[in-house]
Amino acid sequence: HPEMHAKWKAWRETKKKHPVPTKKGCFHASYPATEWTETVCKAAPNRPYPPVHGVQPKPNTVGGGGSNDDTAAVTGLLSSADGSFLSVAGLTSASIYSLQLNSNTFTTPACSGAAYPSACLGWQQFVFSYSSSQVFMQYWLLNWNTACPGGWTGWPNGTTDDCWVNSTASNVPVQPLGNISQLELTGGTANGTDTVVLSTPDGNLSVVAQDSKLNLDQGWDAAEFNIFGDCCSSQVNFNSGTTFVVQTSVSNGTTSAPYCSSQSTTGETNNLNLIGPCCSYGGASPNIQFMESNDSSATASCGSGGLQGNPLGPTATPYNSSSVTIYGSEYPTLTFTETLYDSTPGAVIYWQVSGCSGSTSGSSAVSSGGSFTLTYQSQFNCNPSGTMYAAAPGGYLPSPTVPINF
Repeated sequence: HPEMHAKWKAWRETKKKHPVPTKKGCFHASYPATEWTETVCKAAPNRPYPPVHGVQPKPNTVGGGGSNDDTAAVTGLLSSADGSFLSVAGLTSASIYSLQLNSNTFTTPACSGAAYPSACLGWQQFVFSYSSSQVFMQYWLLNWNTACPGGWTGWPNGTTDDCWVNSTASNVPVQPLGNISQLELTGGTANGTDTVVLSTPDGNLSVVAQDSKLNLDQGWDAAEFNIFGDCCSSQVNFNSGTTFVVQTSVSNGTTSAPYCSSQSTTGETNNLNLIGPCCSYGGASPNIQFMESNDSSATASCGSGGLQGNPLGPTATPYNSSSVTIYGSEYPTLTFTETLYDSTPGAVIYWQVSGCSGSTSGSSAVSSGGSFTLTYQSQFNCNPSGTMYAAAPGGYLPSPTVPINF
């Protein structure tokens, strides 16, 4: 239900802005609860999600280093980033996967014990592992090249030796394949605390918060989000005809649009291709949007309100009919009745009409064949105007915005 979904999204955004109590640990919240419940932290899976050092990415993949992904980059520093999927179409099967929100590499005081501190860099990941059904963080010291600090594990990476360590983990209910389109992964850093949040479509939030190991808040200026293999430079494989529309939202204290940076830092991959262009948007929630697909007919373009493209399924094309009734003589009252249609079965039409003095205006979702009325008095010299778009069922991209004809 659109109204309930909007309430759930508003609750989720409010909870993520105040993700945990003052203490560190693992927490859980279920809609519509206003308080966090502390849970028992678990050990994260003992396996690396390694970075890439100078490896050329493979064809027909996303991830794996080089310019093989679209990353949201900003001027200044990030305090949080959020990864989600605006659309998932054609998906019927997938191998084991992870969701990753990865930082850029950055200088960190934690490199002081490296063989050559000036060559050492930090790298941080916020991870949801499907195979372990857990959310956690993984920290990396790149180019460490000597015995790793206590508690860290060494990882030979080409000609260099890196070190990695996990945070604790929060267990997440098992997510079926159909939930992928509604999973949302958020990473944040503030006041010396790093936080990862996974949002699931059943109205639950799972959180891990712990002291920062790398001082991410001093060097985080880019975020890469995507769906990849679940550890160890592996690849997730989707059935032919699968298309994702990815959104990476960022917060750096401004409403400025981030810029699309063609770069990937993770060693994991998927078997899709980037379908250009990458689109960048500012506003209350600055973000980038891009498409990835293994369907040869997939296309994408940047619309004024979001990415548009070939949804590889039912294409919503809303239209309307209008009738007007006039009452009175000197200052007539006009009542417009608008009926909205779409030929796609099950399509939902979202409409908005701007208001003026003496008029009724609004915005809501209606099923095809639904109607609304707009009444105003002619002495206010106000002409109604509105727009609408339609969303087909099944996770397809919404239609372009079109005018409502009065």
